[in-house]
Amino acid sequence: MAAQEQAPCSPAAARSTNFPLPLPARFLDASEAVGETVVLASYPRSGNSLLRSLLESISGVVTGSDTAPNRTLSLALQECGVRGEGVIDERAWVVKSHYPERRGCARFAAKRAILLVRNPWDVIDSYFNMTLTNSHNTTMRDDQYARFEELFRGLARAEADVWARFNRWWLRAPIPLLVVRYEDLVHHRHRTLRRVAWFLRGCDPLEGTGWADRVDAACGAELDASGFYAPRRGGARRVGSSLRRFDDALRGEVEDICGSMLADFGYDAGRGFPETVDVAPRALRAPVPPGDGDHDVDDSGALLLNGGREVRDKDSPFGRYMTTFRRSLTEPVVADDGAELNAHEVAAARARGDAPLRVAR
Repeated sequence: MAAQEQAPCSPAAARSTNFPLPLPARFLDASEAVGETVVLASYPRSGNSLLRSLLESISGVVTGSDTAPNRTLSLALQECGVRGEGVIDERAWVVKSHYPERRGCARFAAKRAILLVRNPWDVIDSYFNMTLTNSHNTTMRDDQYARFEELFRGLARAEADVWARFNRWWLRAPIPLLVVRYEDLVHHRHRTLRRVAWFLRGCDPLEGTGWADRVDAACGAELDASGFYAPRRGGARRVGSSLRRFDDALRGEVEDICGSMLADFGYDAGRGFPETVDVAPRALRAPVPPGDGDHDVDDSGALLLNGGREVRDKDSPFGRYMTTFRRSLTEPVVADDGAELNAHEVAAARARGDAPLRVAR
């Protein structure tokens, strides 16, 4: 099939209007600065764009990000109405970061953290899709998994380790931290957003405040209309939908790599996951751990980000190097609607006489 332009993301303005709309999000000015930054930390594809949209709805403040605003995927988010890409200063209260999975575009300090987690099977599959489609909301056709089977298996093993290292790093971070699961945003949104609002308010009660009203309003919309863009087709928000991509052997390998962290987050078969999704067993982590050599803090006790070592190995072929792999392909990646997603990259690779790279290990 001939190459097609990808459909634009659904903007935030497409939310349902049959309930009282939350406050429109805006940047803070100097007189309103809250005096601290809360970092929203997540392994990629854990639902941070969805949570950022919901946070803007309940707080009325634009969320920032340490991603360079000129990167392809960042530009795509901006086209979907995300206004805080590259903003890490006092104009934003909550700043999204994937550190230490990768370093952001600039260093900043955070006094508190929200750790957003998602089960490794769904998040690894979503990451695989993103790296090959270069899109947040495009799904590859099923036959592409057979085409890239060796690549997927190698990536799944490597990224399960990165997922575990990333979450372990944050659970040991020496600042107050709230754990939020993507699955709870899907199945227990009201209770989860109340937890988040309570944490942002310094653990003050919500009753009788505008925060409680805005949480209620944010939970009145359909979930697919609550984010900056529509989710990928094929049941991307159905918890555990990606398990079909993992045979018993690969699923077992992922379980072994992630270890006890699966049970810590409620992702183990003993809890009936994914058929049963109870409210996360973790929420506010207490007590705050002491500092260690892996975490840098300033004199005020704020955690310094984007200056240390990444948890992905330097020679890993499954991080940003996946872009190089995709650009070496001489046949296009095909979406579930038949669109050829990277025809321009394929044409350039053919003109150069490239042979597709092998990155699986």
